[in-house]
Amino acid sequence: MSKQTLIALIDIMQGLSKEELKILNEKTVEEVETIYINVYQEQNDEQIEIAY
Repeated sequence: MSKQTLIALIDIMQGLSKEELKILNEKTVEEVETIYINVYQEQNDEQIEIAY
């Protein structure tokens, strides 16, 4: 995925501020991918907790 797509997905999942968006745009694709994976995992963990 492109860096902008990953940033958009992170924004959808967490609701980023303008400052957070600016910081993410300055990071490398690999760094953004890592952040996306962490955010996705947090969302998944929250859904599992709600299910129980």
